[in-house]
Amino acid sequence: MGKTAEPVVLVHGIWMTGVELLPLATRLRFAGFAPSIFRYASVRGNLDSSAGQLAAWLARLDVPRCHIVAHSLGGLIAWRAVHHFIDPAQIGRVVALGTPFRAGRTAQWLAARPATQWTLGRTMGPLVHHGTNCRWESRTEIGIIAGTRPYGIGRILGTLNGPNDGVVALNETELPGARAHIAIPTFHAGLLLSRQASALTARFLREGRFGEHP
Repeated sequence: MGKTAEPVVLVHGIWMTGVELLPLATRLRFAGFAPSIFRYASVRGNLDSSAGQLAAWLARLDVPRCHIVAHSLGGLIAWRAVHHFIDPAQIGRVVALGTPFRAGRTAQWLAARPATQWTLGRTMGPLVHHGTNCRWESRTEIGIIAGTRPYGIGRILGTLNGPNDGVVALNETELPGARAHIAIPTFHAGLLLSRQASALTARFLREGRFGEHP
């Protein structure tokens, strides 16, 4: 009898519907996992409502343990859910792809202008106003994958200096308390399409590392 595939919940970012996660879901399925996609109102919903919905989604799966893989804003939803809505015993490991765990300069630029504030929605807008600057204080292990190809709105607006993925700067993805952090040559949305990102994600879910440390 073959080994049972470990469940993984995928969480999309802002202005996304979950369809964008299908390539990553397919690769994780081939890697031996059982992915499902959690969809939420990334613009209309707020942080706590979305985090609570993620916790309810995990409860409905009715499995002993489940991993979480989240892109961009989805990583902040996962961070909130793990710290306030989910029993850590229910979570295996977490991977965040391009999540701005520190206040993002591109988002700050958008928030500072009335004509563009609406693009951040009811979750990202308040986070930018109050500052994110998260810490990981759960016993659940989290690994972070960031991109370094600057193709995106941040490059167009000129808001990013130093390595970035076109939307989020590399140093904005840093999270005190994280188990591992790695940067790869891809852009923000490309983190969902990259074979390297999906392979690193699968490895971290299995081993709690990306390969740079034992």
